[in-house]
Amino acid sequence: MIDLAKVTLAKNLILARSAKGMTQDALAEAAHLSRATIAQIESGDSDPHLSTIADLAAALGVSPILLLLGESELVALTKIAKETPDDLMKNELTAHDVDKMRRLVQSGMFKSQVRAAKIGMSAVQSAGFTTAGAAVGAAIGSTLFPGLGTVFGAVVGGLLSRATAATVVDEGKEK
Repeated sequence: MIDLAKVTLAKNLILARSAKGMTQDALAEAAHLSRATIAQIESGDSDPHLSTIADLAAALGVSPILLLLGESELVALTKIAKETPDDLMKNELTAHDVDKMRRLVQSGMFKSQVRAAKIGMSAVQSAGFTTAGAAVGAAIGSTLFPGLGTVFGAVVGGLLSRATAATVVDEGKEK
């Protein structure tokens, strides 16, 4: 079975390196890796550590997420504008909730950040977001940028959950 993550990383690394006008040698030097490591990753024969992906991204001047962005994720992200419920902020996530989340996050205490995440998750679940991805996305978004981050996290998490589920089903049919 093809490891889609390795193929995606390989393709995206080649594209990013080419777009930056870098050779494998130049990228290897900038990322403090060997050229052989770069070649293995670009051929899809390597399963690099997350820290290696972060080092490659830093050397390329991009976010690591760009190196891992596949077709299903990109399709899901393009649907955000179409599927974001306009009334979520007005009806389920009140200004009071957003202010409370901000105060909890700004406290700097992890326990308070978890409380902020739970407020965001509760709001998006009340709005009808039922996937685990939506809940996790809302939790993360609530602790990074309460309010809009909550909504964005829920929508992205929900869409990516569906995209991932569809990919798993499609891969199962190929067997």
